[in-house]
Amino acid sequence: MKKSMSVFLVSLLVITVLTFMLINIQRTEYVLPPKISLALFGTEPEEFFTTYRELYDYCEDFRKHAQIDEKGNLVLRLTKAQEKALLKSEDSNIEETKKIDGISISDDYSSIVICGTKEQISNIIWNEFDLFTIADMANRQLLSGKEPSSISISFKVVEKSTGRVVYAANWPQEAIELAVKKWQFSE
Repeated sequence: MKKSMSVFLVSLLVITVLTFMLINIQRTEYVLPPKISLALFGTEPEEFFTTYRELYDYCEDFRKHAQIDEKGNLVLRLTKAQEKALLKSEDSNIEETKKIDGISISDDYSSIVICGTKEQISNIIWNEFDLFTIADMANRQLLSGKEPSSISISFKVVEKSTGRVVYAANWPQEAIELAVKKWQFSE
């Protein structure tokens, strides 16, 4: 009887400690305005809760510790494992993109410049640049500690021969349109 009571108490202690550890997993809170939620997850905050994402196969479901605040922002509380899964899921192979001749991405992921002739830029846009790069850059800003409401990406296309900006947009205030035919090259 005494031995079974000791086993019971030890088991209870282990369960209590494990429960306490699970409850106190450190989480970082992110408050995402609707435009940032749309860019990162492809949904408005209201739709976020009804959409299953493949990344949940690799980490705890984000929706378990999420809510919409009174301003309509999506509020997430993520563990380090969830942050890593998010980065991996949106990974556009940005380090490889940085190596492409004619593309320059700032170290803080706040700007991207594509520079070249009309033909070079067209080739980059249609064959080498992935629009997911913009979402990846936003994710990296978010996870590096930038306030979600101040996340932005300056996107510029520069004609190499003249140094003239033929297209510019500041996302998320402006949509990035990859319409090379509309851009005014001097060539």
